[in-house]
Amino acid sequence: MSSAKEVYFQNDIIKQLIANGWLLGQPSGYNRKLALYEEDLLGFDDRFQYSLSILTVLIRAVFHQTMMVKA
Repeated sequence: MSSAKEVYFQNDIIKQLIANGWLLGQPSGYNRKLALYEEDLLGFDDRFQYSLSILTVLIRAVFHQTMMVKA
């Protein structure tokens, strides 16, 4: 495939990804050594910590409820 036609193919893929919720990053924010956008990783960690906190609260509530029933 010639590079001129490949650009159309690449742009179509990018448009499809964006249309399905992916974010378009700036090349300057991409860390080639780690092969990722560090901002995305930090955002994932924040969301993961929030989800983990909710899960912990739910587990404690279920455990507490179970202990109340047994008592």
